[in-house]
Amino acid sequence: MPHRAVIFLGVHSLLRCVLSKQPWLAQIRKGLIEFCILEVIHQDGESYGYAIMRSLDHAQALRFNESAVYLALGRLLKSGALSCRHGTSDTGRKRRYFKLTPQGYEHLNQIRQDWTSLTEAIALLQGGKL
Repeated sequence: MPHRAVIFLGVHSLLRCVLSKQPWLAQIRKGLIEFCILEVIHQDGESYGYAIMRSLDHAQALRFNESAVYLALGRLLKSGALSCRHGTSDTGRKRRYFKLTPQGYEHLNQIRQDWTSLTEAIALLQGGKL
């Protein structure tokens, strides 16, 4: 199972120019947000929205705006990939904690396989081997 840093490096290398606001890069980021969120929750076991955003902020190319993260969390919750429990922080603030469901683990594993296939195919293409 790849370590989060390895996943981030792979995503980061593909999205190096993400801040250039090119439309195709925005589409890639849009497609990767759920993958990134699932990876963070998988690594942490359970997490809440703000902590997920902070984890992703460690790699500049993976910085997503708050609304995008919460919309993706809602989609993942609705699809059954995540479960949610309500809790409070140490400061008494209400939080929703998200955890992968068995369906979420299956979804993450499928995305990982697709990601590996995609990046291998792009590497072959770049190397002139297709």
